Amino acid sequence: MARVGFTLLLGFGLTFFKKSSILSGFLSTAPGGMAEMGVLAISLHADIITVVAFQLFRLFSILLLLLPFLKKCFQ
Repeated sequence: MARVGFTLLLGFGLTFFKKSSILSGFLSTAPGGMAEMGVLAISLHADIITVVAFQLFRLFSILLLLLPFLKKCFQ
């Protein structure tokens, strides 16, 4: 329940920076796969470009920033 609330809060905050709907903001920040969020955005008529772009950014930030940091911490 806390994760959904946090995602909703982030999605609501995203609507201030990018003029899109709260649905697009929620799907952009929701945990889950990029393909699943993309299909869900298409079926709910949300902004597919915004959703996939933010999901891709989240994936790249985890792979490029977090994993090397964790490797360095555990060595």
